[in-house]
Amino acid sequence: MKTPCIISLKIVLWIVCIPHLLIGIVGCLPFLDIIQVASVVYKANITPSAQLEHVARMLAGYFVVVGLLAFFAIRDPLKSSSIISALSILLFIRVYQMLTFAKDAFSVFGIPAYWYWGQAILFITMAIALFFLRPRPDSSCCKD
Repeated sequence: MKTPCIISLKIVLWIVCIPHLLIGIVGCLPFLDIIQVASVVYKANITPSAQLEHVARMLAGYFVVVGLLAFFAIRDPLKSSSIISALSILLFIRVYQMLTFAKDAFSVFGIPAYWYWGQAILFITMAIALFFLRPRPDSSCCKD
């Protein structure tokens, strides 16, 4: 039987999984302009260069892996507490980075504040949700 907690956890994991897989796969395809894709997704003004494109393509592999980890956790959340915890930590780190480097995001990349802070709110919400919804032996939440 699926509890509301498990259903909520799976919804949050799908929200982590889908964009990471899509962005990662697109970034791994050699015939797509990864810098243009990043410009659209992040609403950033990016100056293309061969070095930046190479780094972006390397990071795309990590996006695929994060998406796959979320997918594996969706399949059996009760046995995926470590994966769910790691995804939560990753999202907390991303929010920390966004807070720390906001000035650069605005001045260097020209990312609109509404978009940037909207993403930060989404990331912190997902991080907190994953943290509290993750299966724990000492909790009645997210148990069969």
